[in-house]
Amino acid sequence: MEPVISSSLCRFRITDEHLVSDKKVKEGLARAFEENRCFEFYLDRDLVTSLRKGDPVEFFRERFIDLRNSAFDAIAGGDQTVLGRLLSDIRLSSRLISGMAFTHRAVAAGDFDSIMGRRFVVVKELPGVPTLFHVSKETTVVSHVGQGPPWAEIPTIYLGLKTFDALAAELKKSGDDLFRAFGLLLMIEERAIQTGYHHTTVYPPDISFAMNVLVDGVIANAQQFEMEEVPEAPAEKRVRKFSEASRKRHLRDLDARAHRDPLNFNYDRNLEAVMSLERLARRYKGAGDGESLREVVRLLTAAAGHDIHEIRNRASIILERVFAPKEFDAPLATRFINVSTGNEYHFTFEIPGPTASYLLRIYRSRFRGGLFLESDIDYTEIPLEHGGGEHYSALQRFDEYGHYDFTVVARKRTRSTWVNLPGLSGRVNVIPDVRGEIILEVFTDIHGHTRAYWRDGGGHPGLVYNEFGEVIRLGRFSDITAHLEDIKKNYHVTAIYLLGVQKRGRNRGDWAPNATSPSPFSPISLVEIEPSLGGEEELRALVAKAHGMGIRIIVDIIPHVNRSSDRLPDDFSVMTYDNGGNLVVRASTDGRYGSWDDG
Repeated sequence: MEPVISSSLCRFRITDEHLVSDKKVKEGLARAFEENRCFEFYLDRDLVTSLRKGDPVEFFRERFIDLRNSAFDAIAGGDQTVLGRLLSDIRLSSRLISGMAFTHRAVAAGDFDSIMGRRFVVVKELPGVPTLFHVSKETTVVSHVGQGPPWAEIPTIYLGLKTFDALAAELKKSGDDLFRAFGLLLMIEERAIQTGYHHTTVYPPDISFAMNVLVDGVIANAQQFEMEEVPEAPAEKRVRKFSEASRKRHLRDLDARAHRDPLNFNYDRNLEAVMSLERLARRYKGAGDGESLREVVRLLTAAAGHDIHEIRNRASIILERVFAPKEFDAPLATRFINVSTGNEYHFTFEIPGPTASYLLRIYRSRFRGGLFLESDIDYTEIPLEHGGGEHYSALQRFDEYGHYDFTVVARKRTRSTWVNLPGLSGRVNVIPDVRGEIILEVFTDIHGHTRAYWRDGGGHPGLVYNEFGEVIRLGRFSDITAHLEDIKKNYHVTAIYLLGVQKRGRNRGDWAPNATSPSPFSPISLVEIEPSLGGEEELRALVAKAHGMGIRIIVDIIPHVNRSSDRLPDDFSVMTYDNGGNLVVRASTDGRYGSWDDG
C-alpha cells in the first residue's frame, strides 16, 4: 500500500498512475452523494466506552439502528418516498449496521487521539466495483479523507460498504486479520487528517503488508457471489400441523412488552416470534400444508403492521417468499419489468467471475385457489447466451398476462445453484395490451347521477352539495347502465373502471367530520356490494348490458375490511393510535391507521 495520492489511501501499478487521482475520487464521491449512496454517522462515545469495558456489541443493536435511521434521515431530507425506499432495503440496512458496529469495535480496540470527533461516510459502491475507486486489482482506492462539503466542513473519513462485507465474511469464519488491518487503516486516516488531509507518514513494512491484505480481502470477497443450492423437491413426510397453542404463543410473543414498561415492545421476543414464523412458513410451503401455512400467513400479516420497523420489514419479506411462485429460499426479486402480452423481452445480465453456463429460470404463477405451495411450482429454463466479458442475455416472449418470477441458475453436474446477485432475480408483470383502449373511471355514487358528468339532458343538474360543501352521493349502477349507449357513441369507451363498489361500514366514528356517507376505502366486506349503489342486482345488470355492447367492467377491490366488520372475531383486533393520540382498535385489518376519515 503506497500512500502517494494525497488524500486517498490507495495502491497502484506504475503504468496506471495517470488513471487514479484525488480529483477522480472526489468526482466519484460527489456522484455517490447525488445518487443517495453515501451514509454518514458519528461515533458514539458512550458506546465505544462500553465496548472497551468488554460489553458485547450485540447489546447495542438499538443504538446502531438509531445511527442508521439518522443516516437515512439525512439522505431523505424529509422526502418520505426516499426514506421509505431506504428503509425497505433490508440488506442495505443490515450491511450499514454491520459497518457501524465494526467501526465502533475497531475504535474501541485501538488507541486514537482525535477520531471521536470525525465524521464517517460509508459509500455504497456501484455493482461490480469493490472499492471507492477501482481500476484493477493492482490499482484501487480503499479509503479517502477530506474536509466534507462546503456547508459542513467536518474532517471526514470515507469508507466503502464492501470493506465491511469482507469483515463480516471473515467474522463468520472466526478470523480477525482483516479486522486488525481495518483498525490500522483508521489509524492511518486519523493521522492523514492531522497532517492536512495528506498521507505523508511513512509506515513500517508490517503495516503496509496488513493494508495489502485488507485490500486483497475486500476485492476477493466482492468478486465472489453467493451460490445457493436449489433444494430438491421435498420428500413426502409427516409435518406437525400448526396448532391453536402455537398461534396463541406467537401472538403473545409478537405483542410482548419490555419489563415494567408496557408502552415499549420487547424487541428480542418480538424478533424471535417472527423468525419462528419464518421457519414454519418455509416448512409448510415446502411440505404442501396449505392449511397450516394459511394460519402462519395470518400472523405474519398482523406482524407486518408491527410498531417496530425491523419486525414489520421481516414479516413483509417472509410474506413475499410465501406468495412468490418459486421455492421459499429462492433469491428475492430485485428487478421488476413490465411487458405487454404478445411481446418479447430481452433479458440482460452482468455476472462476474469466470465464464460459465447459466440458465434463466422463469416461474409461472399458475395455481388454483389457496396459497402457493412448492408442489405448485411450474417453470421453464432458457440457456443464457454469453456476450463476452460479464454479459449474458436471453430472449423470451410472453403471451399470457399475469406475473412471472425469474432467477438465474448455474447448472452443475449433479445439482443446480441460484446465482444470488442484485439484478439476477426479479418479476415480470405481463399486462394486457391497452393501446387504443379508452377506460372511463367512475365513482358510481358521485358521478352516476350528474348531468355535468354525462353531458346529457337527464339526471340532476350537477354535483349536489350539503351545507358543509361536501358532495351528497346519490348515484347508482343503474345510472351508469342508462348512459352506456351515450358513452359508447360519443367517447368510444371500451372499459369502465368502477370505484367504491364494496359494502361500506356504518360506523359513524370512521366518517370524516360532517361527512354524509362512509369512506368507500374502508369496506366491511370483501365480496358484498354496497346496497345504496343498487346492490348486486344492479351491478349484474350493468355488467350484462356492458358486455353485450363490447364494454368491459373493471372493479376496484379494497383488500381489507373496516374494524366494524363482523368477518373477524374480536381477538383479531390490533390496537394503534388515532389522529388524537388515543389508543384504539386500528381502523382496518391492515396498515397502522387509528382513524379512517376520508368518507
